[in-house]
Amino acid sequence: MLKHEAQRGAFYERFTREFSERYSAASVDVSRGVEELLGAKDAAEQGCLRTAACLADAGFSRVLVHKVKDALESGAVANAAIVEATKREFRGARVLQDKAVRQCAVDKEWLELAYAPVLQSGARFDLRYGTTMCDGEVVPGAVVASFGVRYKLYCAMLARTLYIDTPKQTKAVYLAALAAQEAAIKALRPGVTLAAVARAARAAI
Repeated sequence: MLKHEAQRGAFYERFTREFSERYSAASVDVSRGVEELLGAKDAAEQGCLRTAACLADAGFSRVLVHKVKDALESGAVANAAIVEATKREFRGARVLQDKAVRQCAVDKEWLELAYAPVLQSGARFDLRYGTTMCDGEVVPGAVVASFGVRYKLYCAMLARTLYIDTPKQTKAVYLAALAAQEAAIKALRPGVTLAAVARAARAAI
């Protein structure tokens, strides 16, 4: 399905370019309008999003996290190997027999990964959205994992940082960041400026 989407994208890009050249048509950015149009979801679309979210949560906790734990217990295992094992098993019983997933009545024909899971550990991290970095071996400390599922073309993605045998300083930094996040969320109210939200976050650190 991903291959077909890439082919469609290439076709539309070529068609748009040829149309513009032939008729001297001006290009207009309509992305904001399309975003607003697609932003509202009907009941069926909301159901697909909830199902995708349940699948992403189950795949992350029941497959990817287990693979990371197994790797750390067995010795040196490449991040890429863990990712490949997760890709093979994410449509298996561990995910589909999850209580929340079973309530969604999943059609396996529409279930696929939104992207290859991203797993980072060690000294190098790339936290930008869309990164595919997955070099090196999984090691204790901070392990950053990103996982996404597509169900009936609706995607749900999540990213988590797993702390495994981390130093006290790392835990302290994490707790400080968590406190700032919670303070910012609490401060987000109608009529409150973003500057005030930022001040609340800084004051919590």
